[in-house]
Amino acid sequence: MMIRNPLQRNNNIAILLTGTITPNGMGNTVLQNSILREKQYIDAIEYYLNGTDLKIVFCENSEKNIFHKINSEKKTTQLECIIFDGNNYDKNRGKGYGEAAIIKYALENSEFLKSADYLFKITGRVKIKNIKKLIKKKIYRYQNVIGIECWGYNWMHSVCFFCCKDWLYATVSIYRPRLYDDTFCFQTMLYNAVLRTKGINIVSIHPYIDGISGKTGKPYVNNHIFQRKFDNYTGLKSIYYVRNEKLKFTYSYISWLFYRLLVKMFLM
Repeated sequence: MMIRNPLQRNNNIAILLTGTITPNGMGNTVLQNSILREKQYIDAIEYYLNGTDLKIVFCENSEKNIFHKINSEKKTTQLECIIFDGNNYDKNRGKGYGEAAIIKYALENSEFLKSADYLFKITGRVKIKNIKKLIKKKIYRYQNVIGIECWGYNWMHSVCFFCCKDWLYATVSIYRPRLYDDTFCFQTMLYNAVLRTKGINIVSIHPYIDGISGKTGKPYVNNHIFQRKFDNYTGLKSIYYVRNEKLKFTYSYISWLFYRLLVKMFLM
């Protein structure tokens, strides 16, 4: 597979915002108020339109079109809204199953994403306050890459991550039938996919989230950077151990020891 060099221009990178305005009884979802959810999606979309120059795709699975409600002149050239009827599955499976379906539908139907090689997948109701910094990080210096944060063993941050478009499509296509929030959730899917993808490069990112968790109905908590790095290296060293990448495992293990010490000294 040939991937164009994204250093040449930013239109090889896009932002994919996933959305469900009307959860309709979705399992493991406290935030059910569709009016509040719609407002959060509008605010977030306008935030990314005004704060970045990337193409933005908002894909919504309860057939609610909010394009006309977006207050930004940039929406005509920078925003694509896709809606479809994708929220009529067994709600006991949880929102991760629907999230995977949204991603798959967007990748199959978006005009913007056809010309993208890489994307930021972001939960559509939240604002990533350091999104400009993450874009400048140039995670795409690798062709086969994921920019993500581990939350300890067997769990990866799913609110915001960066990856190759084709890798994400393959991942949701393969793993979606297994998704149940209580047994094999979306975050565990990401961990397993990274663990089993030969040659994928992992770049650590630490997104700072401003928003309300749909699962709890409470604001997201951004832990202290020492704690986040400790949790991140906890997951990374386990991945590199299983993949038998000895040099990366050694570096991750030393980093894990270092941040464990800092957490004990300053956060306990």
